[in-house]
Amino acid sequence: MILEILEAALKLGLPVACLSWFILRQLYAQGELDRSHDSKTVAENLKQIRKTRKQKKSLRLDLVQTKWMQFGGGFYGCAALWTFLMIELKELIDLFSNFPGFSTLIENGLVNLIVSLLVNQLTNFITAIVWFGYWSDGGAAVAIWMATAYLGYLSGLTAAKQDWRFGV
Repeated sequence: MILEILEAALKLGLPVACLSWFILRQLYAQGELDRSHDSKTVAENLKQIRKTRKQKKSLRLDLVQTKWMQFGGGFYGCAALWTFLMIELKELIDLFSNFPGFSTLIENGLVNLIVSLLVNQLTNFITAIVWFGYWSDGGAAVAIWMATAYLGYLSGLTAAKQDWRFGV
């Protein structure tokens, strides 16, 4: 169990803390969140920001915030976004380490390649939404991974609210 907690902290808790700090620090710096508000008010404000951006089809070019909002924002969005990034990175490494060549990629046609890529993206998105199943082996371990990710999110939220800079 101790090893499971350590693994969860390193693979999910710490990255979620860093990601939530990065995203929320930007929102505080942009004035979209107020540092004087408590956690409940911040959560309500995040829902409002998501709703506003969705209605306005915001033209913001911040890819990280946009993806985070697509996954629901807040804690769940951070954990899902981190999972999505790890799945994509793993697949990218696999592609380049076992690159079959361009002719093999398009041997069934360019349309088939594009459809395959879109289906793969949808599959990765769905897997990221159920991130707790991706990281854990099931059973009681799910609770460990979820709790670790949540503690990471709260740590990042606290660090962003207190404007910790970590050299950035």
